[in-house]
Amino acid sequence: MHGRISIVLISLVCCASAGCKDGQEQAGTTPGTRAAPPPRNEQPKHLPQPPHREPKVVPPPRRKKSRAERMKEPQPGVLTREQLTHMLTNARDMWMQPERVVKELAIPAGSHVADVGCGSGYWTFRLSKVVGDKGLVYGVDFDRNAITYMKERVAKKGVKNIKLILSKSFDTRLKPNSIDLALLVNVHFLKQPNEPEDSQVSEDFPGFYKSVHRALRPGGRMAMVEPDKDTKSSRHVSTDDIARQMGEVGFKLKKKYGILRGNYFMVFVKK
Repeated sequence: MHGRISIVLISLVCCASAGCKDGQEQAGTTPGTRAAPPPRNEQPKHLPQPPHREPKVVPPPRRKKSRAERMKEPQPGVLTREQLTHMLTNARDMWMQPERVVKELAIPAGSHVADVGCGSGYWTFRLSKVVGDKGLVYGVDFDRNAITYMKERVAKKGVKNIKLILSKSFDTRLKPNSIDLALLVNVHFLKQPNEPEDSQVSEDFPGFYKSVHRALRPGGRMAMVEPDKDTKSSRHVSTDDIARQMGEVGFKLKKKYGILRGNYFMVFVKK
């Protein structure tokens, strides 16, 4: 009896030992060791991954181009043919009074005159008649489309005393001592009292008007017509500010007229 019980106990112990060993082999462990925990940084595969974001690229500061570089740049064309044609409407005569302005300027025949910012030639052809065959009118504009439009008009009319110049916003490209009078109508290169220093107006203003001053002969005049209030297409600057700014580039106010509706009419002389 005791022998039979001993045999049964031995058999149970052997089976239990074999089961533990098989379980350890299936779990990939050895006796006396624990299973390694999963890495802490490993995320369950079923969780969404954060989107990949490209690092923000900060553009380098804009380098201010030199005068020589800007002179080589091609001039853009902004004005459309429809806009240029609209500039010739007779409705402008009501507030511009071109005949009276020309009369007040008393331009002698044979004079050399520049219509700076000529556009489609509203003033250019009037000046052409005043100076006559022995005179010369420069039609100056930095809009390529305006110059192209003017070339067509000059050729169609067969006018011989008009010369066109594609200028820069900072330089009229008029030759030194080449004109007796410069007419600037609504050119809008006047600085506002609070004009930012990095604006195009502040950057181009000195060079633009100095080039007009340089082109005038001794005692030459510059006539300006500018709006007396802000509109959708114009910049209002007071007459005092205009006189001060012109003084900074070598002009002296000669006379101020009050004959135009909605516009200043001022004449400066070269110092």
